Amino acid sequence: MTQFPLHSLVMKKEFETILAIYSNGNQMDRQGFEKCYKLFFFGLTEFEKSYPHDTSFIEVLYNARRNHEQPSKQSITTNKARKEFSQTAQLYFNYKPYSGHEQRLGHYFRHLFLTVKTIANSELIPSYEQKMKFLKILRAQLSNHEQVLLFYNWLGGFGNNWENDKNSFFAEYGMIHNLPHNTLFHDKYITDNINHLRNTKVNYRKGNMFEIDRGNAYLN
Repeated sequence: MTQFPLHSLVMKKEFETILAIYSNGNQMDRQGFEKCYKLFFFGLTEFEKSYPHDTSFIEVLYNARRNHEQPSKQSITTNKARKEFSQTAQLYFNYKPYSGHEQRLGHYFRHLFLTVKTIANSELIPSYEQKMKFLKILRAQLSNHEQVLLFYNWLGGFGNNWENDKNSFFAEYGMIHNLPHNTLFHDKYITDNINHLRNTKVNYRKGNMFEIDRGNAYLN
């Protein structure tokens, strides 16, 4: 298993600052979430090329980056700017935020997906129970926050094949079973997709979709 390229909790926080900034002036939906993930994955420079008309959103992100790099300059000083940035967007990173993670995450998720797909579809491992023994060993190498990033990767449209009409590597094979969904960015769009996964029909899995749901039928 390839080692995760950067501290997953830090990356989670960075992405969620993007969601916080975007949500401050927009209602989150599929298009908006995928836009935020593209920014996180490719970085602000490439995002600006693809979405040149999102000037207000881009300006707040650049201001946040400048304030992170040189906090003494206090790039965000007005009440309006503070409101736009949102109190939830705290940039506690030791690297330049919004620079993109394509080089860090691309090969990691491809390697993980190919491994899971090979096990799940293998004819040499005949039973679901045997496949799950191998996949549980693999999943045990993923921290809870790495599973959060995997979920965000799927929801952001980059990892569609994890869970779709053809594959059910989340709902059936439990690759995000340890997802702490109560720590995700709080938004109805995200909550609805958690419930969608929870209610997905499965053929073999027994028990709850998420470990955290033991004894709970619904997401609070």
